Amino acid sequence: MTSVKNMTKTTVSMIVFAIGIALLMLLWENHPGSVLRELLYLFTIKEQFGVFHNIMISFSFWILMAASGVDAVLRDKKGLSLFDPFAVPVSYLLSVAFLILVAFSSTKMSIAIVFWMIYYVSVFICIRIEYSRICHIKGAGPVWFKQFIKTLPSQNDPSVSIIDRWIIYVTRIILLIDGYALLIAVVALGIQYWDHVKTLW
Repeated sequence: MTSVKNMTKTTVSMIVFAIGIALLMLLWENHPGSVLRELLYLFTIKEQFGVFHNIMISFSFWILMAASGVDAVLRDKKGLSLFDPFAVPVSYLLSVAFLILVAFSSTKMSIAIVFWMIYYVSVFICIRIEYSRICHIKGAGPVWFKQFIKTLPSQNDPSVSIIDRWIIYVTRIILLIDGYALLIAVVALGIQYWDHVKTLW
């Protein structure tokens, strides 16, 4: 039963990824120059948002990737299952495709702002999923926040290496901090550029 569930998850992830790539290719065929310009604009406009957003956009992504790597290594994943923790960032590609479609009927700045707001929300969801996964790794300790904070790694499952227990502990704390920072970031970006965002409605 477990193998069937894992196979289903992998298949769904591959289908979603394939649809995202196909959509991007279709857009590229119809508007090759425009699509490239829109992509470049979306990724360079973030520099105008200020230092805080620049740091959050970059660090939140790499923190997610690092946490996913920790999850994969500690669970001893192999084959296609190695890519399970990375499945959610596919939503990032789909967000790009969706916003490029909308871009042709809206102003560029508005699209860029909404794009990065969707990015923040997508990464926040990824962080929550990854945090939940890491909470259930052997040696992670209590799941509930209050108990987790009061319990040091040395008090958790002694059958797990103390180094692994500390890695899990630090990863959970970093993910918690990053999750709250992402919520602040998306609200701050929306307030900061509300005049642009409301033109989309």
